[in-house]
Amino acid sequence: MRKFVMFVDSGCDLPVKYIEKYDFKTVALTVTIEEEVITEYFDEAKKRKMWDAIRDKKNLKTSLVNVSEFIEGFSPYLEQGYDIFYMAISSGLSGTFNAARMAKLELEDMYPERTIKIVDSLSGSLAEGLLAIYAKEMLDEGMDWDLVEEKMNEMAVHMHHFFVIDDLWYIRRGGRLSGTKAFIASLLKVKPVCTANLKGEVTVVERHRGRKKALARILEIVKEKIIDPINQIIGIGHGDDEKGAKEMKHALEKELGVKNTILTSFGPIIGIHGGPGNIALFFLGKKREA
Repeated sequence: MRKFVMFVDSGCDLPVKYIEKYDFKTVALTVTIEEEVITEYFDEAKKRKMWDAIRDKKNLKTSLVNVSEFIEGFSPYLEQGYDIFYMAISSGLSGTFNAARMAKLELEDMYPERTIKIVDSLSGSLAEGLLAIYAKEMLDEGMDWDLVEEKMNEMAVHMHHFFVIDDLWYIRRGGRLSGTKAFIASLLKVKPVCTANLKGEVTVVERHRGRKKALARILEIVKEKIIDPINQIIGIGHGDDEKGAKEMKHALEKELGVKNTILTSFGPIIGIHGGPGNIALFFLGKKREA
């Protein structure tokens, strides 16, 4: 049977138990908190430190995985005769995917007998993580690699992200909303329901007065767009609001009969820009809009 390893990056937000269960190898984006640079692994202690800094409104920024880091991460496995399949964070969210492709070109010259597949998930957070899980299950079953790549590219355009922004200060800081608009929206307790398009751009779908109404609306959107909710995994991400995420999980189970969920707090890619109080749902459904 084919020897292979599957890589994910830390943008996928998968909890450690899933990294271990599926034997994913990892490459990590880095996050800078003020002047301190830390590697964003799949580590709850590091996440806690990040969320404390976010709540304190400290200056945080993330950095991509660069070409040399991919070469360093992939090479030992290629040397041992393993092929590599990597599910990447959306090329619209990070330059990580393009760095991986550049590394692939160099490594293919060094290891011409090995296969390296890199898929742009067109997603971030648990949407990326769910696609990685589906891909790994197909690969473990021995499915043809070209077919897995084809299926992942198709599934990527059906993987939805819908989320509610609780504190518009973070969106304003990221340049996605003017200070005046953010102030007025906060004053009126307006909570935007957002999605991510295929370019990785965050767009506002609707606006609602109050968080409760906004969260109820994303549940309705899931009902409108989801396909076969019982036989898929639903991702539930949160901005340091586990209680709110668990309430959404119970609502999904009650109203849609959902049986499989992954619930986790966001890592820095979403956390820094969305801020605390965010609740997001990730699921397979009708084809996403461009």
